[in-house]
Amino acid sequence: MAPMLTEKNRVQIAKQEYNKNMNVGKPVKIDGGRKIGTLSQKIDNKATGEQTYIITNGGKKITANSPLSEREKVKEVTILYRGSSAPDEMGLGKPDINNDVAADWLQNDVPAAIMILAGKGAATPQLKSSAETLKKTLNTYPNAKGYIYAHSLGGMNGSYAIADLSKEQLKRIGGAYLYQCPNVYNLLNAEQKKIADAFTASNKGFIYADLLDVVSLGYGGDKNAVGNVLFVDGKDTGSMGKQHMWGGYQFDKDGHLKLTEAGSAKQEAILQKQGVKISCKA
Repeated sequence: MAPMLTEKNRVQIAKQEYNKNMNVGKPVKIDGGRKIGTLSQKIDNKATGEQTYIITNGGKKITANSPLSEREKVKEVTILYRGSSAPDEMGLGKPDINNDVAADWLQNDVPAAIMILAGKGAATPQLKSSAETLKKTLNTYPNAKGYIYAHSLGGMNGSYAIADLSKEQLKRIGGAYLYQCPNVYNLLNAEQKKIADAFTASNKGFIYADLLDVVSLGYGGDKNAVGNVLFVDGKDTGSMGKQHMWGGYQFDKDGHLKLTEAGSAKQEAILQKQGVKISCKA
């Protein structure tokens, strides 16, 4: 049996969404060389800016085009929703990158932030395409549990995608670990909010928010979200960019993430229900 993943391991997995060197059919590894699966699919939706990586467990290359008999053998599939391409990645003569930055920010980040601050709105194009990606992935690997990792805009994508599932599809989500993302709850319709609430109650989803990062919009005051919100006791990096990219996260020698007092209490209550013992101090 593979060793349990620590919170540090899960952040390492989420960081792979920014690894541009991953290739279909090749193993995906986290720090220390631990293999988490094989990249089976890269999704690059030019129209919406969505960039998603699909990783299957096991050593064999199994893609969306593999025979059903092979796809049925996959027991776990990891979905990595990539966050925004940074504006400073833009360059002369690089239309693909420039178009991706524009799609991320102009079609999704800015409109979503305005709606979240206003407390009402609707899904942006990338949220909708990400929801379709999750449904297609569950259909492609019909016996697999889905595990979602995401950061920033990717976290909004993951949150919305979960809320857009049916009750039956939701049962197949094994876990979600979303980092430094705005709260999309008020962008959901009534049915989606019911699914989001059911997912939060299942204690399978976690949103980690370092409030020193200005991107973590819409939390606090017991506001609903798509999953349990755990506030991170982040150190001040002195840089907005570093703070956003996990720079304030602090881990102990066992890989436990330092949370605020309220965050630790909430996490311990959840883990008690699950019968798991953990020290949350870093």
